[in-house]
Amino acid sequence: MWLNPWHRGPGGDMDLIATLTLKFGPKLAKAIAKLWLPKDSAALAAADDIAAHLSNRGEDFTTAQATRRLFDHIVSDIVLRLGKLIDAEFRDVSDNDREAAILAVGEAFESLSLSADMMRSELNGLTLEQRLARPEEASLQSQDGRTQDLAELLLRESCAYAVTVAAKLPDFSVPATRELLKRTLELSTELVQALDKVEAMRDVAPGNDLARNFEAQYRRAVAQRLDRMQLFGVRLIGAGAREPEISVAYVTLTSSRQDGTPTSDVDSALEKQTRVIVRGEAGSGKTTLLQWLAIRAANRDFEGVLAPWNARMPFYVYLRDHAEGQFPAPEQLVAGIDRKLVGLMPSGWARQALADGALLLIDGIDEVPVARRAKLLEWLKDLTETFPDAVLVLSSRPAALDAKLSHETTRKRLTKLGFEQIILEPMSLADSEALIIQWHRAVGRDLTDTDDRAKLERFEQDLIRTLRDRPAIRHLASNPLLCSMICVLNWDRQQLLPDNRMELYGLALTMLIEGATPTAAFRPPACPRWI
Repeated sequence: MWLNPWHRGPGGDMDLIATLTLKFGPKLAKAIAKLWLPKDSAALAAADDIAAHLSNRGEDFTTAQATRRLFDHIVSDIVLRLGKLIDAEFRDVSDNDREAAILAVGEAFESLSLSADMMRSELNGLTLEQRLARPEEASLQSQDGRTQDLAELLLRESCAYAVTVAAKLPDFSVPATRELLKRTLELSTELVQALDKVEAMRDVAPGNDLARNFEAQYRRAVAQRLDRMQLFGVRLIGAGAREPEISVAYVTLTSSRQDGTPTSDVDSALEKQTRVIVRGEAGSGKTTLLQWLAIRAANRDFEGVLAPWNARMPFYVYLRDHAEGQFPAPEQLVAGIDRKLVGLMPSGWARQALADGALLLIDGIDEVPVARRAKLLEWLKDLTETFPDAVLVLSSRPAALDAKLSHETTRKRLTKLGFEQIILEPMSLADSEALIIQWHRAVGRDLTDTDDRAKLERFEQDLIRTLRDRPAIRHLASNPLLCSMICVLNWDRQQLLPDNRMELYGLALTMLIEGATPTAAFRPPACPRWI
């Protein structure tokens, strides 16, 4: 059995919950397993359930059964959410028509086939919908078309939940995952919290059903793509099975203005600004800041001075993707999250969002060749003139802004377009300590050995003292990327840290190329996107 059909939750009558549980839940569970383990897609299709599959591939009995319990709990949770939604919006649909819709969507999930080289991060709810066989309209005929509408809603919401769960499950390539799967309660709590966020994004916009549904799914896709923080070196020491979320783990940075305005937190610097350049050295946190802004806008959970930005639709543009060719037209902006979204977007949706005051985050002026920066400025000029109510936030390293185009620097040309510059300042001692704590917590939650956890806590406190006692290390740790390097080197080298930046780089590169040293207790990283 995958699920308990008599578990009463906050929504849906028991006949509906039983139908979802018995006739849809197992197929949804198997689809989630395929998304989690795409290389095993064919074998999963033939297995009775996730526990049987894990046993077939040689996992121990305890891991297999713990994973089955986790899947049972999470799919039960999803079923209850779906039951509540169907009961609220399709109360007028007969039991027979409800069951027909549920069976049709179940068959669509059963047909899911994934390539062995697919990455979990490649899918979002909208693109998973696109991969699935659509429910047959002929089998869903009703006098008013409500059965088809129910099937479409069930498919859409189930896809959003499925990709969220698959992305949050621990990575089987990390050895610690087998022990993590036995922490059923801990993982279930994390997954339920993630599902809460997905549910909260449903039906957030005015307008017709097509636009409203696309917006909800697009917001979910933004969070799915961007809300992950890859802390440097975590996998080098055997952790990193679960990526911390930027929305939770982000350390607020401080900034100053070009005109000498006193340092403030970035939120305050951005308040009331509509044209902003975020200037910072390599590793200073520019990309992480822009991703954090996009995630907050997608979730509509800005607080404090940026709360008015909750009404802004986020668009994210990686300029490195446009180093050659044309810069994106409004209709192409959603491609920064997933190129497949372009073909699924309702006509005129992006232009309307921009006209209503979207948040356009444009990352990496320095990644555009000098010969193309004049074209970039023309593109920005067109955007600012066509959509005056949109907020544009750019990021760049200083050298690109100070480079001359004809007789003026890029920064001066941007100033003429109305852009103001804020400079990301080096982290304060308190900021560096916060990042050190965050890094060690990210590692610690994936360690299962009591001695290793105790050692990690000791190293964390010792490293914080080192920052206070050694000015050279404190200076290096004022850069987020270097601070993360220091954390992993502190572990790998048993707290023997260099004072020299170049030596630090050399040791970090050696680890990346060769893996952790033989003396390290753990082991291989996902490079961060701090830059």
